[in-house]
Amino acid sequence: MSFGFGVGDFLAVLKLANTVRKQFKDAPGQFKSISDDVKLLSNVLRDIEDQDPAESLRDAQKDVLNQISRSCGELLDELRTTIYKYQLIEEKSVDTKSIRTIGRRVWKRLNWDEKEIDGYRQRLSTNIGSFNLFLAQVNNQLSKESNELAVTTQHGVKQLIEYQNAQRHEECLKWLSLLDHDAKQADFFSRVQEGTGNWLLNSTEFHNWISTNDPAHQKLDSNTIKTHRTLFCPGMPVAGKTFLASIVINHLQQVLRPNDVALAFFFCNFREKVTLDQMLATLLKQLVRQQSFIPHCLATLFERRSRLTTSDIVTGLKSASSTFSKVFIVIDALDECYLPDNLRTRFLLEIRTLQESCNLHVFATSRDNPEITTLFEGCSSLGIRANPEDVKRFLRGRIGTLPSVVQKKTDLQEEIITEISKAVDGMFLLARLHIDSLQGKRSVKSIRQALKTLPIGLDASYTDAMSRIESQLPDEVETAKEVLCWISYATRSITPFELQHALAIEDYQLFLDQDNISDIEDLISVCAGLVTVDEQSGVVRLVHYTMQEYFDRNRDYLFPDAHHKIASKCIHYLSFDAFSDASVLVSVGHHPLLKDHPLLEYSAGNLKHHIRLQKVGKDLILGLLRRHENVNVVFGAWEHSRYAVKERGRVLSVSRTMSPQHRRGIHLAACLDHVGAIETILDDEGGGVADIKDYWGQTPLLFAAQYGSPAVAKFLLNRGVNPNSAQEEYSGDTPLIMSIRFGHTEVTRLLIESGADINRRNPLTGVTPLGFAAERGFEAVVRYLTGRGAIANPGGLVSKSPLALAALNSHWSIFDFLAKLVDDSFIRLNYRDLLCCAASGGNKYITTHLLERGDISVKLKISSAQYALCGKSSWADDPRRIARLSALEVLIAQEGVDANFQCDGEGLLHRCIDSPWQEGLETIFKLLYQYGADPNIKDKNGQSCLAKAVTFDWGNEWPRMSPLRIIRLLVDTYDQWGNIQGQDRSGRTPLHRATMSAVALVEAPERSNECEAIVRALLDRGAELISRDSTGKTPLSYAAQLSHVALVQMFLSRGAGADDKDCVGRTPLSHAVDFDPQNFRGVYDKRSEQFAAQWPFTSLNEVVEILLSNGADPDFRDHEGMTPLLRAEMNLPEDHEALRMLRKVTSS
Repeated sequence: MSFGFGVGDFLAVLKLANTVRKQFKDAPGQFKSISDDVKLLSNVLRDIEDQDPAESLRDAQKDVLNQISRSCGELLDELRTTIYKYQLIEEKSVDTKSIRTIGRRVWKRLNWDEKEIDGYRQRLSTNIGSFNLFLAQVNNQLSKESNELAVTTQHGVKQLIEYQNAQRHEECLKWLSLLDHDAKQADFFSRVQEGTGNWLLNSTEFHNWISTNDPAHQKLDSNTIKTHRTLFCPGMPVAGKTFLASIVINHLQQVLRPNDVALAFFFCNFREKVTLDQMLATLLKQLVRQQSFIPHCLATLFERRSRLTTSDIVTGLKSASSTFSKVFIVIDALDECYLPDNLRTRFLLEIRTLQESCNLHVFATSRDNPEITTLFEGCSSLGIRANPEDVKRFLRGRIGTLPSVVQKKTDLQEEIITEISKAVDGMFLLARLHIDSLQGKRSVKSIRQALKTLPIGLDASYTDAMSRIESQLPDEVETAKEVLCWISYATRSITPFELQHALAIEDYQLFLDQDNISDIEDLISVCAGLVTVDEQSGVVRLVHYTMQEYFDRNRDYLFPDAHHKIASKCIHYLSFDAFSDASVLVSVGHHPLLKDHPLLEYSAGNLKHHIRLQKVGKDLILGLLRRHENVNVVFGAWEHSRYAVKERGRVLSVSRTMSPQHRRGIHLAACLDHVGAIETILDDEGGGVADIKDYWGQTPLLFAAQYGSPAVAKFLLNRGVNPNSAQEEYSGDTPLIMSIRFGHTEVTRLLIESGADINRRNPLTGVTPLGFAAERGFEAVVRYLTGRGAIANPGGLVSKSPLALAALNSHWSIFDFLAKLVDDSFIRLNYRDLLCCAASGGNKYITTHLLERGDISVKLKISSAQYALCGKSSWADDPRRIARLSALEVLIAQEGVDANFQCDGEGLLHRCIDSPWQEGLETIFKLLYQYGADPNIKDKNGQSCLAKAVTFDWGNEWPRMSPLRIIRLLVDTYDQWGNIQGQDRSGRTPLHRATMSAVALVEAPERSNECEAIVRALLDRGAELISRDSTGKTPLSYAAQLSHVALVQMFLSRGAGADDKDCVGRTPLSHAVDFDPQNFRGVYDKRSEQFAAQWPFTSLNEVVEILLSNGADPDFRDHEGMTPLLRAEMNLPEDHEALRMLRKVTSS
């Protein structure tokens, strides 16, 4: 594209933007963000075109437009070229297909680097901003000449707002989950031969699954619909389940109606350690991406960047799913799910619960597993085996990799395809292994002989592959085994760059010779097809997880010294001269050494894992331990990895700089539990270093206690090291406390037998070793400590006593054991603290035990019940809050307890409304109702439960349930709204409170509809518009003061007086033009000092206009002699439209 001078450049850019925009048609989900950016750019360009730039722009403006257009044109040209590059590659293999077919195939196989996409998006953002700024400047000039162009300005502002909303939406998606399963889908489907899986897509079971609930199936009974909405596809290992799941996903992406039907999917992998929340949040992220807005239930949490609980995520899934007519969820390889069986079951139950409230269709694959199969009883099922036609289609695609003798003989090709198809026995991976086994055959006879002796079954095929590896040249055999060793026994997946460095390490050489680094393709080629590079995740992996199982079963003769070899490589790598520079500690994560030495992070972080499984000789480890600077780099890498930002396994940066460590080799040896190394260090450096402290005051014994090194601990104690040497200035922990905190019971026993002070407190927390054991729930340690003389009641703060810590953490058996060891007087004197701890911990047995031990006042019982409802704000995400229900019921069921009794001016219902509960609230309401809690009783501020519920309390430290949901629960439970006209001590009714809650819209405008719905519901049930608070203000005055257009219109349309005066003679119009944040101090105190300046005055114009049109008097003077116009002149800018309106009306 060539750019000259003139407005033609702009028109060319507009045309090019539309062209690129069309190229994104039918693009898969991972390209939605950049597609939206191009669409937004195109819209902005159209807005500029509406200005008729050739005629209406001045020469200077044309020059500016030309410069912006040139930059944008170059960007779009690059973007178009990138797309065409992939299309041209596809054209080589397609002769007769239509352009549309080629385009679709491009998108199926287009694997862009995310960095490349982000680069284009950032440049698009810059160009959009430039065009928007230009448009705003042009509109500002033209608005003085024509009223019509004001509309265009609004369009430009609208486009800018849309762009900002899109950015916010993208940020929300990253906040929900960083996992990218779109990339996995692109990788899997890129390896699918065209036509594969048609047997599944054409099956009756699949047709029923995808079509259930469609109009054609409305006559089906509810049980049949429920059966068809889940399709479970079990199959033997390596049957091709993941590729079939990928085919299903692609099919759905092609046929679904956008904005009406949604799709989410998750690929389980035994190597990937994911949590239940991560799995659910990844599904939620994909659903939210397909919406144009963020669900209300997530918006507030996102603004606060709160950590999502499982309940929050499930609520979000329900909300997001309900906006679509149908939702499809595909879950692959449930048998590889990293979660424990109970959490895997919960994951499926959460999905099943969603199906009850949403039109949700689930497709799941798994290896045959009785536990998983049981969870899908009553659902449609379709077994998966490698389809013969699919296998033949795959083999035809691989024939080109075989020797030339095969390429010349068509009959031999068909013979290969036929014989291998017979041998695979339903296992797709066998087809690949068998055809790969022919790559070394150079004659027809050798190929036919190999076809007659194809191994049967997976293990036989893997053994055959290992035999082929052994038959290679000696260097190739060694390389292949080393590659397989690293991939199979590293603690995590490793990148190609890490693997290249691992194999380039030479024994006792203190640098990495770049000439010794092999190409990754060469490393993979010697592994007989057992290894592949996952382009999307950027790691090297085995072709299937059953290969890992095979290696584990046969490790004793395949890789007997795997961990020793990896540990040795790590030690040599960490000993490099490149890591002897102390500056690495200061800027680790940004230091160029990390770029040049990618294996540093893995070697440092996982050395202790490998060396503990298989010890290395002391001479080898001493080579590292004697290099103190290198030792500090190892510790620094351990620490910084917790704060690292990573991509594809590589550290890019860290969120904070590292402090100096001043650690020695003996400290690292203690972590590694290597006695021989420590013994040599003490002989070389003298016994004084046995107790040497690092920068943080930690001794070798403290490290042994922290990392669970019993052999080193025993050796040091025998050498006379003080078992009570504490980290005085920092954590305050003694070795005994450290070993208990980290659960190392053998070290704990050694320390006590060597004279460690069993009752010595941590000076910073006041907790004894017994207290830490009780807190952690280590019952065996608790019994051992008390048997060795630990005091169950050590004095000090009751909340730090072992008994209180056991209660607080709901460890009933430990509490029961300790309670028998303390005096009754201790429990009687400390009932309040212990009962509150028990209620917060949520254990009904501990709560009951305390209630039975003595006479406890009703006030204490109610106070404890309030702890059961709330507790500490940091427990908002604590799953124990569900268990607190049982403790709550025990407390309010006590004889003499009145559910309406108030403690500290609040009843249980009031506290319940303010609690952090997001689930189980309905159960609590019903429980309190059962015991007679009255929603009309007021708290210390005179507020009823209704008044408290309608208030958006944004001052809470935890995310409270939405007011609308609380109101619904109240009404459903009590079958009444309560006293709608009731006034609190400030004279405000629930209608006042709900109106004032609109102040929250400054930070959560997306909840405006909820606020309006509450106000409307109160009015529909008779709330009085003329009710006045202690200052004489009506709800209309507050709505006007907040510039809330919808509420002002609502109140006036229902008969509110536009000139209703408060106690100082001020009208709603007077308040509208004189906003004072001091009237909302509860909110204002939590905002910046610029809060008032950020107030949305843009709606003030409409409010003033509405009030004036409804008869508001602009000349009325209040008790201070001020009119609305005078107040406006004091508070509003001179050119403000509202001020001009008031002056115009007053002058007329």
